[in-house]
Amino acid sequence: MNKENHLPVLRIGSTDKAVLALRVELARVGLMIGSLTSETFDEGLRIAVENFQKMRGLRVDGICGRQTWAALEETQHILGDRLLALRNPFMRGDDIAHLQTRLNALGFDSGKVDGIFGPLTEAALTGFQRNSGLSPDGIFGKNTAAAFDQLGLRPQSHLSSATSLGSIKEQESLRTLSDKESERKIVIAATQNVTELARNLGNLWEHTGTQIEIVLLEPSDSSRASERANKGGSSVVISLESASLNDTFTIAYYSGFRYVSSSGKSLALLIESNFQALGKRAVDTSTVGMATPILRETRMPAVHLEVPSMLLIGSGSDEVALVLYQSTNQWFESSTLS
Repeated sequence: MNKENHLPVLRIGSTDKAVLALRVELARVGLMIGSLTSETFDEGLRIAVENFQKMRGLRVDGICGRQTWAALEETQHILGDRLLALRNPFMRGDDIAHLQTRLNALGFDSGKVDGIFGPLTEAALTGFQRNSGLSPDGIFGKNTAAAFDQLGLRPQSHLSSATSLGSIKEQESLRTLSDKESERKIVIAATQNVTELARNLGNLWEHTGTQIEIVLLEPSDSSRASERANKGGSSVVISLESASLNDTFTIAYYSGFRYVSSSGKSLALLIESNFQALGKRAVDTSTVGMATPILRETRMPAVHLEVPSMLLIGSGSDEVALVLYQSTNQWFESSTLS
């Protein structure tokens, strides 16, 4: 498959040779797509795209855009088929998620399983190599692959230990946070249509001394907020966006490659519970695990909220901001005391 950034956005009614490539890729991952020769994006293909998006924790819209193409590209990689190392930009793929799961299962902390070869994965791999008597170069090549094969370790059979290590490390990092609000760092990422909500939320923390950074984004530019949060050593990321497709208040936490961010999930559930206590019966809520870029790329816990437009008018923005403020403070307190 060609590089995803050279491929067009495809949706119902699209007619393009790239539709053929999409059909082949979806068939390769085991999804039913009907004809392999049609260049027309039909209803059957839309359903297959939606099923793939669900599998990968992406926003489910039946449209094959940049993120869906990229996810398809990542499924092509099998551990051992290519050299893995720290590069700029970071390498991505299912093979890296496989490597991270193995390293975590062996007790070498590669962070959350996100399929991104970053500094934590390099450090974990170097630790494994050193422990195995290999050259600690942080590159996954033939010798390191052979060392893994000798162990006979399958990531699926050690999934619980790998996941628990990631969760333990996540909880440990939160426990090190001071109970002083002035030492907490929060990044609020917001698209243009929720800037008032973002500023209202930031203002609530202003008097506490908590360090707040508001990053305004285009909908397709969430990676910029992830980079800012990672470089700044933020404690948590709260991502805000207007719900464009329905009136459900969706709160998402990271879940991907059979890994769940336990801290992100606990914050998401707190937000849902406190919002429901407002008694907004006209608004449904949904807390879900997803692997959208901002949830996947941040090294700290993160939540992504899709806020219905009815909650962004009148006093609604103030009420949602207060829920987020109270929920996040409760989450910090429960994390540092546990």
